[in-house]
Amino acid sequence: KAAISSWASLRGDLPRTVKQTIEEIEQAGGGWTFAKLTIANAALRELSAA
Repeated sequence: KAAISSWASLRGDLPRTVKQTIEEIEQAGGGWTFAKLTIANAALRELSAA
């Protein structure tokens, strides 16, 4: 957990934004669709490119 926290702290608000995006998708209900997976994938790609 410490390593992840340290890594995330170096990336500003982006990790928090990605987490919020995924939480919003989960709260929308209806399970994981291809469209939801595509949105989550884009958010995670943005995070990994940072």
